[in-house]
Amino acid sequence: MSNKRNISLGHTQAVLKRIRIKQVLAEGEEQHIVRGRINIPDGLPEINKIMSTNSFLQINNTEITNGKVVLEGSITVQINYLSENDTVQQFVGNVPYQDFIDVSDAVSGMTAAVTAEVKNINLTNYDKKQKTITADITINALAKANDVGEISVVTSVPAQWRPKKEKIDLNQVLASQKIDLDKKEKIELSNMHPPVEKIIAYRLLPVVQHYNLAMGSVTINGWLQVEIDYLDLSNDKQHVQRFLPFNKLIPIPEARQQFMAEVNVISSGVQIEKTTGKKEFTADIHVELLVHVIKPECLEVVTEVNSCEVKASVSEVLTENLADVKNVEAIIHEQCFIDKNLNNYKVRDVRVGPVAIVQTNMLKEKVLLRGCAEFIVELADREDKHLKSIYRRILFKSVAVMNKALDGGRVDTLPMVEVVKCFFENGKLTISAVLHIIVRTLVFNKYCFVDQVKKIVPAINEKENAALFTYKLEKEDTMEKLADRFGTTIAAIKEANPDIDVYRLTCGCEIFIPCQAKKLK
Repeated sequence: MSNKRNISLGHTQAVLKRIRIKQVLAEGEEQHIVRGRINIPDGLPEINKIMSTNSFLQINNTEITNGKVVLEGSITVQINYLSENDTVQQFVGNVPYQDFIDVSDAVSGMTAAVTAEVKNINLTNYDKKQKTITADITINALAKANDVGEISVVTSVPAQWRPKKEKIDLNQVLASQKIDLDKKEKIELSNMHPPVEKIIAYRLLPVVQHYNLAMGSVTINGWLQVEIDYLDLSNDKQHVQRFLPFNKLIPIPEARQQFMAEVNVISSGVQIEKTTGKKEFTADIHVELLVHVIKPECLEVVTEVNSCEVKASVSEVLTENLADVKNVEAIIHEQCFIDKNLNNYKVRDVRVGPVAIVQTNMLKEKVLLRGCAEFIVELADREDKHLKSIYRRILFKSVAVMNKALDGGRVDTLPMVEVVKCFFENGKLTISAVLHIIVRTLVFNKYCFVDQVKKIVPAINEKENAALFTYKLEKEDTMEKLADRFGTTIAAIKEANPDIDVYRLTCGCEIFIPCQAKKLK
């Protein structure tokens, strides 16, 4: 909520506006190495030589504790290799990503904007027996800690103060609301997983997939990624992963379709227990979300006042602003051979898992997008007696043409599957899908503006009928500029400062500036 008020200064007035914005208050940058094992899919020939690799880093969740920004996400690695029979093969693996960045002034309750990229991949330790390959991945990550606060800006002053003005873009935060998301879910093990003897570890990764604004409400869609490690009856370690969808409608009176929303995960936790049946878990999930409703606004603000009647204080803010928004589509079409022995099977159901944009590149005004979508296809025989689940992770790409090129900012995306079709025939699985992607470009801007003006009460020199006030020198000041700015002369400035060589002063020094007393009446 913003408001204006007039500041009375004698017979004149300045207009002050208060506005809530999201400011960057601290930042930190680090480089670190993540090591992970990539499983090689069954059915592929053995590796003879690695030809090339591509990698895509996705940050799914950020949390702030005192002095640290904690990151969670995943690294998708695409490996192209030459097999022992000299054929070119390809497979895609996934490496979990967890780390933190030291940001000294970050505190709990803030949110973080993170830009991270893969700098290098080194593949080692190819284990033919276990069918795994080890990847050492070098990542560079920059985190900026943000918080919402109220600022004051002077938007208008009397013309006789000779103000300088500038138009600035700000994202006005109209409303903020914290939401608790609580779910209790049963996680059943498939026939491929052996029964549970003991739970070793578990974790929860909330992912906000998409949101929509309407009159008076914000609807949030996403996934709760639950991972569980357990020991089976033979004391062997097993791993199970489930994606639980969630949908939450939040009443926010200030929300409008033309505005923007920002959704952040503030905290999350899960408690996993096994049931007596040995083939089922119970997950107690709690997630705290922070939702901001944002209205982009262009303001004309006063950046400088040139008058000996008033003294202006200047504030500086670093804020992230919306530069552009576009809607694009991406098409997925994949055919893969499953098993000819399943000829009598048909598609019973297809479920869409998380969809993620894992890499964005700016090329002038174009945003190049790469992403991946996860699908779980359930096949059944003609009598529905036997079931088989097929998991597919499919890469896609698209291009968004923005209105202007982005320099030094970042890209934010919201992908969603609109249509999906699946066919199974002669052992071959075909998946087709249409994705809708909202692409937003954001840029960090540093603004300086006048936030307060005060009337100067000068000391009157009765002999010279002049008023003196104290002035702190700035970097670009010269005696000629000061004399012109305050309507006086160089000789008068020298006379007001008899003990100082006014030509040898440096930035930050204070001197007296004379103004005619009659001008102040």
